[in-house]
Amino acid sequence: MSRAPGAPGARVLAVASGKGGVGKTSVAVHLALALAARRKRVCLLDADLGLANVDILLGLSPSRTLEDVLFDDLPLEQALVRAAPGLDVLPGSSGVQRMADLPRVARERLVREAQKLMGYDLLIVDTSPGISRQIVSLCLAAGEVVVVTTPEATSVTDAYALIKVMVQNGLARRPHLLINRAKSQAQARLIFEKLDSTARRYLNRDCGLLGVLPDDAGLSRAAALRRPLREVCPAAGITRAFDVLAESLADARGPLSRAGRIAPDFFRDFLVRAMAEAAQAEPPLKTSQQKMSAAKGGTLPGLCDRLAALDDLVKALPNATDGAGARAIYARLADELTRLRRDAALAENRDPESGLLKPRPKAALLCDDPAMREVLADILDEVGLSPFDAPPDGKLPDFKNPPALAVACWDGPPTSLAAFADAVRGSPLLTLPGLGTDPTPCPGAVVVRRPFRLDELRRTIVRLSNRPAN
Repeated sequence: MSRAPGAPGARVLAVASGKGGVGKTSVAVHLALALAARRKRVCLLDADLGLANVDILLGLSPSRTLEDVLFDDLPLEQALVRAAPGLDVLPGSSGVQRMADLPRVARERLVREAQKLMGYDLLIVDTSPGISRQIVSLCLAAGEVVVVTTPEATSVTDAYALIKVMVQNGLARRPHLLINRAKSQAQARLIFEKLDSTARRYLNRDCGLLGVLPDDAGLSRAAALRRPLREVCPAAGITRAFDVLAESLADARGPLSRAGRIAPDFFRDFLVRAMAEAAQAEPPLKTSQQKMSAAKGGTLPGLCDRLAALDDLVKALPNATDGAGARAIYARLADELTRLRRDAALAENRDPESGLLKPRPKAALLCDDPAMREVLADILDEVGLSPFDAPPDGKLPDFKNPPALAVACWDGPPTSLAAFADAVRGSPLLTLPGLGTDPTPCPGAVVVRRPFRLDELRRTIVRLSNRPAN
């Protein structure tokens, strides 16, 4: 493909996820198809190094891949497979994994061959799920990153982990979130606000909401038939949602409208990052992780292992802190060690100084909306409270010690809310308007009304429960 002199090259967009099974590859494939249907010239690179399956979803059987371009001198255009009008696929196979070991001649060839992608409007890179160095390098080289998540708690947690690792490794632009399999727009908005507020608080980085895809069986049906979604169910809500996403991306004033990294720069930057990481790879650290896991009763093994590794590394650094660079590394590691110690103590409900277990204060929760209940329970758990659900009638047993906090987000019968308020008398009570009508006023209750930000809600909970604002 050729493009007029002076015209910009293909924008590069990486589609990533913190965990597998969230529909990341389906999103990349059907987003590429929707863009091509809008007369955009799109190239889809299958860079899922663990389980490449773009070709499966599109019903393709490629005989050549990027590996042949790198190691067998195949011209890049001969590896491209036409999947639909305006959409070509560049199968990645397992060759991408060998990029870090490419000789100089092969690296120069790759960047030179990548010039042939300049004729496209967009290069979409479908990465592997997870937070490995290889995946992060691909995302950072792309410049624009879309992180796909679902309402599932583990998916949201892993999406944040991916964003955190990218920010720590130099992500320059804000990541864009795509909520897949959402039950409703309200649920998706709550998930976005939760991720965005957490990233703002801990990473000093905000996120963008690229879009929302509904929970629709049409996507699975299209995958099973190995046919494009718009052919299988052209009038379905999920098809229209992809059209809206494509329209947003194609809009010159859309969320990704700024000039981004172009295809040759993407491959060059990825190669540089991959080689640098290979050169800086350190041998495994000998740590006291087994002793630490035993001391902590075997809980949180991953966190304890990281804590032990950092502990040993920090102890070894003071003798090498003469240079400014070494001092900066030491300071960063010491900060991380302090944070991990605190997180380990909070997660296990231990006193950070003595390491002894502390009784975890309880929080009564009356909520008839599952999505909001999950958000509230997460916030309560995060600030160190142990949430427990009140029955639908709002009646609770007599407490020897009243809960540290009571929270109600209720749209049901007013008698249930009144019974709940009576049962938690003596405890701070926080009420939120339900998804329909406002709750019946409760004497002495603090009311947080919509619209509200999750960080504001968290601060209110911390204040009412007298929890430390860590």
